[in-house]
Amino acid sequence: MSGPFGLPMPMLTDSYKASHAGVFPEAQRTVAYVEFRHAYEKDSEDTRIVFHGLQYVLEQYVGRQWTMKDVEQAAAFFETHNVGNTAYPFPRELFERFIRENNGYFPVRIEALAEGSVVYPHTPVMQITAEGAYAGLVTYVETVLLMVWYPSTVATVARRAWTGIAEQYARTVDDDMQWTLSSRLHDFGFRGCTCVEQAMVGGAAHLLTFEGSDTMAAAYHAQFRLNGGRAVASSVPATEHSVMMAHKDERQAVLAMIEAYGDGAFACVMDTYDYARALAQVLPAVAERKLQRGGVLLIRPDSGDPVDAVLQGLHAAERVFGSTTNAKGFRVITGANLIQGDGVTPESLRRILDAVVRDGFSAQCVAFGMGGGLLQKVNRDTMGIAYKLSSITDPDGRVRDVMKFPKGDLGKVSLPGRLAVRPDPAQAGAPVAYRCAADADTGLLRVVYDCGPISDLHWDDFDTVRRRLQHQWTTFPLRANAVSTALLEHQRAVHTRLQQSIESGAALGVTEARPRRAAPSPEDFARRVHSYEILNQYVIGAQWRSLALAAEATILGTSSHDERTLLKLWIYRILALTSLRHYVLADRELNRLEHATSFAKLVANGRAPTIVWPFELRVLRARIPALALDDYRASIDRLSALVRACSRQMLRRPETSELNAQRLFRLNLLIVGCLVKLRDATLATDMLRRLCEPSEGAEPDPQLLSAAARLYLQLGAVAEAEGLFVRVERIVSKDDVLAQMNRALYAVATEKWEVARDTFAAIHRDHSERIAAGNNAAICELYLGSPQAMLNSLQQLMVESPAAAGAAEVLVFNYCAGLDLHYDGARLREAKAKKMIEVGMWAGDGFDISSFKIH
Repeated sequence: MSGPFGLPMPMLTDSYKASHAGVFPEAQRTVAYVEFRHAYEKDSEDTRIVFHGLQYVLEQYVGRQWTMKDVEQAAAFFETHNVGNTAYPFPRELFERFIRENNGYFPVRIEALAEGSVVYPHTPVMQITAEGAYAGLVTYVETVLLMVWYPSTVATVARRAWTGIAEQYARTVDDDMQWTLSSRLHDFGFRGCTCVEQAMVGGAAHLLTFEGSDTMAAAYHAQFRLNGGRAVASSVPATEHSVMMAHKDERQAVLAMIEAYGDGAFACVMDTYDYARALAQVLPAVAERKLQRGGVLLIRPDSGDPVDAVLQGLHAAERVFGSTTNAKGFRVITGANLIQGDGVTPESLRRILDAVVRDGFSAQCVAFGMGGGLLQKVNRDTMGIAYKLSSITDPDGRVRDVMKFPKGDLGKVSLPGRLAVRPDPAQAGAPVAYRCAADADTGLLRVVYDCGPISDLHWDDFDTVRRRLQHQWTTFPLRANAVSTALLEHQRAVHTRLQQSIESGAALGVTEARPRRAAPSPEDFARRVHSYEILNQYVIGAQWRSLALAAEATILGTSSHDERTLLKLWIYRILALTSLRHYVLADRELNRLEHATSFAKLVANGRAPTIVWPFELRVLRARIPALALDDYRASIDRLSALVRACSRQMLRRPETSELNAQRLFRLNLLIVGCLVKLRDATLATDMLRRLCEPSEGAEPDPQLLSAAARLYLQLGAVAEAEGLFVRVERIVSKDDVLAQMNRALYAVATEKWEVARDTFAAIHRDHSERIAAGNNAAICELYLGSPQAMLNSLQQLMVESPAAAGAAEVLVFNYCAGLDLHYDGARLREAKAKKMIEVGMWAGDGFDISSFKIH
């Protein structure tokens, strides 16, 4: 067997990949690509990513020759791999064919960006092409190619840590000591890895940025396999707790290190027994001999609060060894440093350095060791790597660009077509994806494997990759538009075509289109301009797709000088897209609206703009990152910008103070909601408390005050919520429906289910349009131990108000959850199918069918 670890080569993929070639449509050519879907931990401020590690994957896995023995061994495995230990399908004939025809090399072409390239979410980092009989194998190598996620993520973690350190170095370290920056983060991760290979690959990725490492497998690999024998990494002699315990006392252990290694840099762990006493007693006891030897002692705490431990060590070392003040006004300890290796992450590292600098020390006084945070606490989803088919050339030569656009997760939308990547001068050379013709140059994507290893391919040495990363990371912007406008337009066109195919039933393989209420005729869409009457009919009928198409056609037929009409039409279209949950498209439409008219300009055609964006439209734009991608930090940034704008407006126009005060309260509530989603309970609670403090001015709108109280309930702050509910009842009557709803929610929070049920039921009885109250009353029945009563109540609601309750997603979801509790098998499927038919008569285009809980 020619595969690694004694495995036959066909085993280097997921099981289901073996079945795909048998069902893949016949094609002349297939193309797929690899991208990272989002930045590290979905960071919206710094979206830079380091691409690294493909060379190793190609040399160790993809580039190996297959043999007939591999296929025979795989056949023995597949013989019992299916359910019931039956035969599992796999493309044996194709495997044997490329072994004969292609000298055993896997028959795909791989293009990729250079190792160490800085990229952004959705930058194609690889493009894979398969042709002819092997077109159906284009995704077979996905499993091993995607393993570049690991070295890429480790390299990105290290680089983000470097950024945090470099910021404080620039502020506190003299120019002649900047060279020490590369030694500030040491790899301590070897022992935490699952295998030597992981340590070698991940540790080498760390060394792209830093030179300190105790992971010798990585240091050797980088030096002798990737850098022609030139040194890449270094370390220093250091004790561990076992060494300290082996001596009669810590003083003897430290003196032994001084005698052996004291003329250079060496490290001693100091918390074996009592860190504070070791600093106070052992350091002074060895100081004279240490000063005689003249080297640098690195004091290493390994327990306790990292910030406190570092500061305690720095002050102790300063008392014993003294310090000097550098040209930037920060103290540098003489002949000693701290190295913190416990609990270090890019985030904690910044906190430690902030504290160090606040105490007046230079950042060069502290080094860091990172183990688990560097090599273990990452996974494929940390940056969301993905491998997606993008183009198929049919047997007749017709090219079909394809893309994924799951309604339930817009973050997984992919790019269509054959792709190229080129530097964008407008973004300091950052890589941008473009659509590419069949045989055109793919720019920065160079061929690194072509149905076998390329004999004259030159991989850059490690020093070159390091320089590339350093240059690009320090030159490229924190965020960049990684997809060109032309490719975005093509993506939209492909999406529209596929969406229409789905609507017609063609993409689903059915012969009839899905039934639709009052569907517009082809003549309706043939008209360039649609009346507001037609548009409003679509709104009333929740026919959001029809509204989106009609509004777009009318926009195109409207003069660009008619700003008021354009704005109104664009609001119709954005309403339709958000109702369909096409938040990414809605965001792009907002960008089009901004750039296509004079709304964003101070002067348009020699005149000031006559109108401004409605406040609600601005709020929607701010919320889109959270709605579309769960990117709550980006929404917080946009909402904060609106807060600043409203504050400026209050200062410039005092007559708008009351209106803007209400807007500010609402915007801050939305920010708190995002913080709740980010599980930052401390900041959310603190912000709510400040927001809701009584002031000399008028009370906030009771609706907003109630919303704040309900956020308190989500945070578990029941007493604070009760206080706000009391304030609401000072503004409105206790019999007001808002006050009643507040009391019912408070009863839920305090688990008074009967009170909650009766209050919700009374609200719905007196206000039948309050469907949420009826739904909540039914849910209380479940908590009172009567799931049948819940089911009956929900069913009655939908019978009484089919157009409202019958099309309410949360109510349908709860009803189907109740069905799950009562039925199973055929009866459950029948009940849900019946409910789907009923809801289909009333629900609009945007109804979320996952509410039916059909798995």
